[in-house]
Amino acid sequence: AEVVNGCGNVWSLSLGPGGKEDDDSDDPWVAVFLENKGKKTFHVKCSFILRDAHGRVYCEKSFGPRLIKAGKSWGLSKFVKRSKILDNENDILVDGALFLNALVQIKPDAESLHVSPNQFRTNMLRLLENDDDADVSFNVKGTSIHAHMLILKTNAPILFDFCEGRKEGTNIPIDNTEPENFRIILSYIYGGDAPNATLSVDNGKDLIVAADQYGVPGLKLAVEKHLVHALMLTNKNVAEWLLFADAQTCPLLKEHAMRYLVARAGAGLMDSQWSKELNESPKLLSELLVEMSSSLSQDFQFVR
Repeated sequence: AEVVNGCGNVWSLSLGPGGKEDDDSDDPWVAVFLENKGKKTFHVKCSFILRDAHGRVYCEKSFGPRLIKAGKSWGLSKFVKRSKILDNENDILVDGALFLNALVQIKPDAESLHVSPNQFRTNMLRLLENDDDADVSFNVKGTSIHAHMLILKTNAPILFDFCEGRKEGTNIPIDNTEPENFRIILSYIYGGDAPNATLSVDNGKDLIVAADQYGVPGLKLAVEKHLVHALMLTNKNVAEWLLFADAQTCPLLKEHAMRYLVARAGAGLMDSQWSKELNESPKLLSELLVEMSSSLSQDFQFVR
């Protein structure tokens, strides 16, 4: 066996004159194997190249890609016929030895390859922070916030409609949204993430209204999902949240509140504040009664 260093590992090249296992045939194959002498597992592709006495390629065969564990080997049990090597006309032997190359290719681990992330989103958010190239300005409760018409047209067409037809340089008034929430909406439009961990329940409610008003459904859904996990429902606030979810078309939040009421129907129906608030929406009250009736019916069938 020939031990060599390559690809950051130690390898052993060995030959089997009678193939993988010596056989009694008149013309056996010569086998060739590559053994991993290191301590790691490698994904290997290997080419064995047999040259004649003049350095010309006589035979080339490959295997792989294959996973070769430490201490294990892989190769070709039928590399070349032994009679071909011993035939003087082929001029392969050099002083009784073979001129054999092993070209080893290692497939690197994905973790070892550093690929720079796409900078598009980062550059878009930088563009939002830079007022120099902005071509539209909003006056959000006294705070001036700049943006770009093309971005709005592509990602927030309803907000773009607020700007269309305005004279250049005009500050577009936004009086029903807090500056903080308007910045969050713009950041999302420019490719930023929806706020989750830092978002309060009350601020989330306002953000849903604003996202719905300006036509940013992805942000609205992300905030709604956050509220479903973060919101602590009680008998005193569940009706308020159910009415809000229904009015803003928030199906996840509405289902969350419905389940709370169905599971606590007795306590909820006895709460005068709960009843008074929900009576504002006969349609919603009817939906709730249907859900309660369905739940009671299932419970009855189970008990029976």
